[in-house]
Amino acid sequence: MQNHTESGAITIAETLIVLVIGIISITLWAQEHLNDMEIDSAKAAGRAIAAYSRAASTWIAETPPTTNDSFDITSLQDCDNANGVRYLSCNFSAETPIKMAFDSTGKRLNFGDLEIEVSVNSLGATGTIDFGVFRSGKDRNNDDLPDSRPDLAAIALETASEETGAGVLDFFELNFVRKNIDGVIFNENDIAFDQSEIDNLARLEAHIGASLNHVPFLRLDGTNEMSGEVRFENGMKLSMDGSGLSFDGPGNVEVATTTGTLVVSSKLETPAVDSDSAEFDSLTVDEADGLKGVGFDKFDQAADIVRIDSTILNLTSRVSTNESTISNHATQLTNLDNAVTGNQTNIETNRVNISLNSGTINDNSRRIRSLEDEDSSPYPLCSPSGQEKISEMRAAGYSFYYDWRTSSGNCSVGANCTGVDRCGDSVHGTIRRSNAWGNNPVSYKARNSSDLQCTSYSMNFYGGCDCVLPNTGSCDGSF
Repeated sequence: MQNHTESGAITIAETLIVLVIGIISITLWAQEHLNDMEIDSAKAAGRAIAAYSRAASTWIAETPPTTNDSFDITSLQDCDNANGVRYLSCNFSAETPIKMAFDSTGKRLNFGDLEIEVSVNSLGATGTIDFGVFRSGKDRNNDDLPDSRPDLAAIALETASEETGAGVLDFFELNFVRKNIDGVIFNENDIAFDQSEIDNLARLEAHIGASLNHVPFLRLDGTNEMSGEVRFENGMKLSMDGSGLSFDGPGNVEVATTTGTLVVSSKLETPAVDSDSAEFDSLTVDEADGLKGVGFDKFDQAADIVRIDSTILNLTSRVSTNESTISNHATQLTNLDNAVTGNQTNIETNRVNISLNSGTINDNSRRIRSLEDEDSSPYPLCSPSGQEKISEMRAAGYSFYYDWRTSSGNCSVGANCTGVDRCGDSVHGTIRRSNAWGNNPVSYKARNSSDLQCTSYSMNFYGGCDCVLPNTGSCDGSF
């Protein structure tokens, strides 16, 4: 009986040991599995952050706001309209969670809770997105929230950064709100302890917009600003050196163009120059011995200076001879100058006369053209003309007329009774008109010689006309 009891006690002890080992193993497995789940959740949160940040970055680049404001997911997608703008795929919605991320009130964050805080300045529009504090596990400080987890936030940041775009439009910069622990007080009993500073070590925020300061690639979008150096895989490095640039590395820096020229606008400094050929606008040598080496002997121009001096002396003599010849011709040049001056005066006088006559010539030319072409003339044909009236009255039996305008006609003293043409001698006879027309005088129109305008004149018409010589009572005949 005693042996059996002892045997049973050993069996129970062994069983307890096995159970304890099993519980420890299960606990370790569960803890490891929980850690894996937390890591997976942090990575999923990082991918969600990347999707939202990329969409916000493209949105602010393509349609930047003009004023400071706060925007949400409705600015990134319009899923109700088939043709609506969708910077963010409609696979995401306001209910899409950001795993393990909590806002300041302790609420788990969804896409609908995110806000894009936009600031507009002279450089453009930039935005900041707060993705909250990453939390998981226990509540050590009894604030009814899981403890903040910077390690999980780091996993989310790394995952999201791997998915940032390689261009400005969909590039975002993801950072911790507090990037280091300098100055953070972790002792809860310290009077300066601040839980929010610890939480900021696990808080992520994204920066979007054209004026990001630390873009990890060369930007050619107009800002063209870099804060770091450019490194090449062969060891060469291009970096800022104060207000200038410097090349560092084991190799050479070469400039090779087919037709171009390397131009240094200010000053070129180098301890040594090694070149097959070179062209300089100016060359300054500070060394006492001057330039030495193959090719620099061409800088010695003493022989050329001697030759040039001889040429200058020869040219000086020839110039002196020419000066003497010029002096001999000075009087002739003076006379010619006087003649030219006189001719200039005459020419100017003629110009004045021509100018004064130009108006008269132009007027006369216009009048001549008008007379040559009655149809196109600004001076119309005068009607009825004198000839028209003469023909009309002749047909009516009144063939003789006297023109009051010109004191002429076929029955007037000046035309018919002077000399031997009509009255047979050189003595003026007496005109005797008969059978006058009852409507004398008869009006007609002719051009005025001063302005070529039509002017009214008059004539007297008669049925008979003859001349009587003095003391005879008759003449050669009537007409």
